[in-house]
Amino acid sequence: YYQQALPIRREVRDRRGEGVTLNSIGMAFAHMSQAQKALGYLEQSLAIRRELADRPGEGTVLNNFGVVYENLSQHEKAIGYFAQALGIEREVRDQRDEGLTLNNLGEAYSKLSQQEKALGYYQLSLEIERQVKDRRNEARTLVNIGQSYLELSQAGKAITYYDQGLAIEREVGDRQAEATTLSNLGAANSSISRYEGALG
Repeated sequence: YYQQALPIRREVRDRRGEGVTLNSIGMAFAHMSQAQKALGYLEQSLAIRRELADRPGEGTVLNNFGVVYENLSQHEKAIGYFAQALGIEREVRDQRDEGLTLNNLGEAYSKLSQQEKALGYYQLSLEIERQVKDRRNEARTLVNIGQSYLELSQAGKAITYYDQGLAIEREVGDRQAEATTLSNLGAANSSISRYEGALG
């Protein structure tokens, strides 16, 4: 459908719509693990966003670059794109996307085993998600904080954050995330020899 929309956008000279569609195609390829195709479409989208001085759109595309590079385990490169996106999101005062990007930065630093830095970004993300009442992403951030504490061998703190995330996942009906968090809780309890707790 995106591929059908693209030539029409170009035919009617809808540059903004063309940029949006190119971004959507790029992320569809990213979800299919076709990173090089994804990056090609994102490059085209970014050029149009910059041509139109569409700063919010530019921030979205830069964040998506970060997501693709994160999926490729190129964490340093991902961080560079997330940082650019964050600057724009703050400039245009897009709090919801700022919260998402801060979380993405936390995840990237966590994968680089820089847990203290990750926790700093997660805490900033959590504050914003609570302000804008983004419950689903609040849960994601709480679970990520728990994961960082588990990596730091602080299982008690990890369990506290996992429990908070789990409550929200159940509230919003996110069953897949709930299953992952329950598994994380099992691992955290096992790490401190609370085997009955690990079994639930």
